[in-house]
Amino acid sequence: MDYLTSERRSLIVGANEKVPLTNGEYVTGINLDNAATTPPLKAVLKEVTEFIPWYSSVHRGTGYKSILSSERIKQKTL
Repeated sequence: MDYLTSERRSLIVGANEKVPLTNGEYVTGINLDNAATTPPLKAVLKEVTEFIPWYSSVHRGTGYKSILSSERIKQKTL
C-alpha cells in the first residue's frame, strides 16, 4: 500500500480493521459498497460525538438545545 492510500485510509473509521477469511487468517478489509454505506470520516465522527450531548429538535423547538442545534445546522450548511 502506498503512502497516499495509507494516509487516506487512516482518515476513515474502520478502514484498517482486520477481517477474518475462511482459512482463519485476518486481512485488512476492502469496502466495495461505498455507494450505499460509506463509512464516516474520523473527523465527522469526532464532530458528531462532541455535539450529541447538545443535540435536540432542529427547527421545531424553543429550548436552548433546540435553538443551538438549529443554529449549528444552519452554520454547517451555509
